[in-house]
Amino acid sequence: MMDGRYILVSVHDVTPFYERQTRRIIDELEHRKMKYSILIIPKLNDRFNTSKEYNILDYPQFIRFLKKSCGELILHGLDHADAKYIDDPRQVEQRIKIAIKIFREAFNKKPRGYTPPRWVTNKEQNNILKKYFDYTEGFYGIRLFNKRFIFGFPLGMESMMDNEHFKKDKITPALIKYLSLIYSKIHYGNVIRLTIHAREVDIDGLEHSLSLLDNYLKNGWTPITYSELNKKI
Repeated sequence: MMDGRYILVSVHDVTPFYERQTRRIIDELEHRKMKYSILIIPKLNDRFNTSKEYNILDYPQFIRFLKKSCGELILHGLDHADAKYIDDPRQVEQRIKIAIKIFREAFNKKPRGYTPPRWVTNKEQNNILKKYFDYTEGFYGIRLFNKRFIFGFPLGMESMMDNEHFKKDKITPALIKYLSLIYSKIHYGNVIRLTIHAREVDIDGLEHSLSLLDNYLKNGWTPITYSELNKKI
């Protein structure tokens, strides 16, 4: 049984396409001197409606920035279009191998974890991931291979902040902040997953995500990474 209450903060969609936004988010987390995880997209192409390919190997300064950060680096698919191939195990494994190869060349180490884009996964994919990683996650929780499944939905502001009604509404953000404060006190289980997407910087979502984070920290939740969580179980 794991003692304590932990908050797992993950920075999603980390790619050179979002370098400016990623730097801003990481600066905020580093300022708080806390542990967090960075979800790397090695070779972005068509996920964000851009015709240009963003291979992280072509951006050495960005790689150096990520390596110097305190964040745990893990894989977030190959190009964030991975869900399209979920029903083809051979394609899934081939794409995972390519993603690992690029990751190792960029960061000089093998990724220990894998978060599927949009948390889309199935039993066949998990069986493949188990061959290459120590842990993964889906929408319903974190799967620590050979150990246990930790139930819990991800909390995030991206989808709400991109809603037109939400952008015009000043009451909803305050309400979410209040409900988050309550949730941090009555949450069932030991782990909360807080997701911060790179594009939140441009849709005024980062401020609200950081507010949620600060609420949890003030209420005694301890930041943790996936790897540390895997060791504690």
